[in-house]
Amino acid sequence: MQTRPWPNRRQWYALKLEPGEPLFPTLETFAKERDLSSGFVVAGLGSLRGSVLGFFNGERYVKRTFPGSLELVSLTGSLARVEGRPHFHLHATLGDERHGARAGHLHEATVALLAEVLFLTGPGMAFGRNPQGPQLKVLDLWPPGEGPAPVQGGSPRREAPSRAARARSRGET
Repeated sequence: MQTRPWPNRRQWYALKLEPGEPLFPTLETFAKERDLSSGFVVAGLGSLRGSVLGFFNGERYVKRTFPGSLELVSLTGSLARVEGRPHFHLHATLGDERHGARAGHLHEATVALLAEVLFLTGPGMAFGRNPQGPQLKVLDLWPPGEGPAPVQGGSPRREAPSRAARARSRGET
């Protein structure tokens, strides 16, 4: 497990996207204009069209396109820098007129009626993404050049367990 303390100063943004705005380019422009390197999409709702959802089967994303308008029931995700540019990793739950739900990794979408997004970031935070194969890049809370030194016997750039956690692992309370 990788952990990182969050700065005491947090910055919240409420975003309202307009009909026809492409979701990813709009969010990336928002991050780029503010020089944001990390953060989390805490919540999102509204309606989207032309949504592409994916399921990662361990080797690749199996994608499905939903061309019509669907209710954006939930949107969550993270922001990290990939090759120096903002990269959003988003998951969505979309609802249809029969109250059915579709969910997965969101690859693309356009705002149908509106989208409201709540975003959290902190000053001085920078996340990265590490390739884990041709289609998967996992979040790295301590990108290269940042973070604590490697722990003896542990993975690089990971925090050492606390004294209390080490005691618990030895059965001490």
